[in-house]
Amino acid sequence: MSATTQERQTLVSGAGWLTVGTLAVGGLNYGYALILTHLLPTDKYAQFAAAQALLLTAGTIAAASIPWVLAQQLAKNPDPATRAALTRMSLLGNGVQGLIAALVILAVAQSFADPQTSFTLAVCVFLIFASSTTAGWLQGRQRFGALAAVKVLEVVVKCIVGIGLVLATSTAAAALGAFGAGSAIVLLLGLYWLRAEILGPSTLALAKSLWRDALGVASVQGLVSALASLDVVLVAVLPLTSSAAASYQASMIVARVPLFLGTAVAMVALPLVAQAAADAAGRQFRDALRLYAIVAVPFAVMLATAPGALAYLVFPGEFGEIKEVLAWTAASGLMIGAVQLVITFYQGRGEYRIALTCQLVSGLIAVAAILTGFQLGGIVGLAIGAFVGTTFSVAVLMVCATRLWPGSVRLSKSAVVAAAVLVVALGLASQYPVVWIAACLGTGTWSVGRILALRASGEKEAE
Repeated sequence: MSATTQERQTLVSGAGWLTVGTLAVGGLNYGYALILTHLLPTDKYAQFAAAQALLLTAGTIAAASIPWVLAQQLAKNPDPATRAALTRMSLLGNGVQGLIAALVILAVAQSFADPQTSFTLAVCVFLIFASSTTAGWLQGRQRFGALAAVKVLEVVVKCIVGIGLVLATSTAAAALGAFGAGSAIVLLLGLYWLRAEILGPSTLALAKSLWRDALGVASVQGLVSALASLDVVLVAVLPLTSSAAASYQASMIVARVPLFLGTAVAMVALPLVAQAAADAAGRQFRDALRLYAIVAVPFAVMLATAPGALAYLVFPGEFGEIKEVLAWTAASGLMIGAVQLVITFYQGRGEYRIALTCQLVSGLIAVAAILTGFQLGGIVGLAIGAFVGTTFSVAVLMVCATRLWPGSVRLSKSAVVAAAVLVVALGLASQYPVVWIAACLGTGTWSVGRILALRASGEKEAE
């Protein structure tokens, strides 16, 4: 089997496991957030959503700083002693990062949340960081099935604990505390799996290498997460009605699913990129983008064209503006997922400086676009501004990628036509909910078929 074929099979198979896990996690998270829209008053839900945005920022940094560096280093270093030392350094580093992040989040949360919610949020942040080594270790060992199962288990625990606590107290702190419960389970599983590697010395050289790369990855991922959470945080502080703010934040429950799909593909791609030869990066870039487009574009189009009758059937009447912003938040979600995937290749090849520059410029453009959109068009203008900001970020990263890895970005005319046809077809079908549901089922079947065809093409090359 050629290296190219093996890489493609690993990418499709691993991404398949993580995509299934991500969809399960997304469905559970969607159900959890939807239940909270019914159980929590709108002011408590808005507080929960703003705090959850901070958790997303902290969680992204926790999951994609030291753990991703650990996965990258495990892929490069087959020596068991070196791997054990790297794992120990990761556990220590995540503990230190978690403590610092918890203190920072505690200070920030006090500006919009009560002391109980702020403290609960800080504890959850620490547990998220502490547990993230488990994911990095599984990713580096390319045990993607186990990684997907762990992610699903974490959310199942969160949902069960969270619903129980909210029913008992009806507070935002109860809804947030469930995140800590899920992370605690992952931490305990990690300690069990890593028990043979926890005790032992770590070298200074490994520590320097780990922290140097972790700083680069954390900086890049922190900016990606900030871009992803920028609109949600601004919604919490801008002068909006509670109904408008809650509608926007509720739309983000599903609109950010492409971000998790992009992360699923990126988690598989990172070890492959880290250990691949320099001339293979462009090919891997194209394969990863194609796989992301197959799963994320149909989802975003289905979400953007969802009939209003279905949207208002799912969400309570207090979220009256959700249909007005859903198409734009779906589009920006698709773009931020692409940012997450593309930025992984910069990380895997150590191109931190270029990635940071692109993201800093994009962040400034995004802030200006969101605030301008809000001034011109209120909550809908804000949603459009968020889409403009994320699209600009994708464009800048793609342009730089073509220079770093020639041939990495190829725009397929057939893919553009297919996407346009899908938008028009589902847009017309949205006038008839039953027809739209049937069209969505057909689109989902098509996506699965394309993924299977992509895997089969790799198997055929191997014969």
